Amino acid sequence: MLLRPTFTFIPPALPSPAERPPIGGEWIHEIKHDGYRMMVHRDVSGIQLLTRNGKDWTGRFPTIVDAASGLKARSCLIDGEVVCCDENGLAVFALLRYRERPAEIFLYAAGQPAGGDYSFIM
Repeated sequence: MLLRPTFTFIPPALPSPAERPPIGGEWIHEIKHDGYRMMVHRDVSGIQLLTRNGKDWTGRFPTIVDAASGLKARSCLIDGEVVCCDENGLAVFALLRYRERPAEIFLYAAGQPAGGDYSFIM
C-alpha cells in the first residue's frame, strides 16, 4: 500500500510589533503589503489556498490557483500575501476586497520538502 504524506496546517510566521527595527547584517525586512496572508499548498490531491487561520479560500482566487497549477513542483508550500495592485503597482486593499482586479500573490517563502516535512518554513 502506498501512503502519501499528510499535510498538517502550519500557520505563517506573522510580524510582531517593535519600537525600532533590529540592527545587524543577519536581519532582513519585508514590505507590509495591504492584502490577505495566504498559504498555497500543492500536493497530489490538488491545490489549496489557506488563510492565516487555516480557512480554505481556494475558490476565491482562481488566478492564483491557475498559477500554482502551472508550477513544475508536484508538491510545495508557498507563504505569501494576496494583493491587487493599482496602475502604479501598489497594493490597494479596496481593489482586492471588492474584486476589482485579478489577485496576485507576493511570496514570502516557498519550499518543496522531501517527504512532506514543512517544518523548515517556520
